Amino acid sequence: MITVGPVKELNFFKRLYYIIRSRTAPFEKVSKYIPDHADILDMGCGYGILIDLINAKKDNCKITGIDIDPKRIEVLQEKYPHNRFIAGDVLAEANKLLIEKCKFDCIIIFDVIYLFKPEKQRELIRIASELLKPSGIFLIKEIDTEVGLRFLFSYLQELLSVKIVKMTKGDGLHFISKWDISKELYKNDMNTEIIRMGSIFHPHTLIIGRKP
Repeated sequence: MITVGPVKELNFFKRLYYIIRSRTAPFEKVSKYIPDHADILDMGCGYGILIDLINAKKDNCKITGIDIDPKRIEVLQEKYPHNRFIAGDVLAEANKLLIEKCKFDCIIIFDVIYLFKPEKQRELIRIASELLKPSGIFLIKEIDTEVGLRFLFSYLQELLSVKIVKMTKGDGLHFISKWDISKELYKNDMNTEIIRMGSIFHPHTLIIGRKP
């Protein structure tokens, strides 16, 4: 269970979101695939739940986080001043990192792909693959679209978050299957693996890309 985080700086509803999110999404399970002593890029880092976990449980990791919400970035930069946090569009800022010739051992996209239109999803994966070092690992956590009622429940939950409450910003809801994500990784010269991490209500799945 995650016990650290920038919770004090958030208002009640955002604090509640942080707590619920940290307990319903498989951050702990995903973190097991993150290497120690790694340069890490978190594309769409949000309130930094995974970043808190990395700092608590991983050794000597250097983190770069991107998120569209400048307030979230401000909180994270104050909390972790030795890491780099960037406010802006994930795709645009990732492209800037590419121009800077940055390279990472591990890149994470946790529940972000579905917020982009299909053409942007492909571009995001392409850029991330170019930012990844040889033998690097690319972790994409998404909702499994092939599990019927559990996917419908998750879809309605995200619809509430994106369209009504507006806790999450994006181009809409554009869920794609784990197989389509795996194919895009393969097109970008990565070996792929799919790991199901579903809970009773949420069909979580982790798609892993590894550079040879």
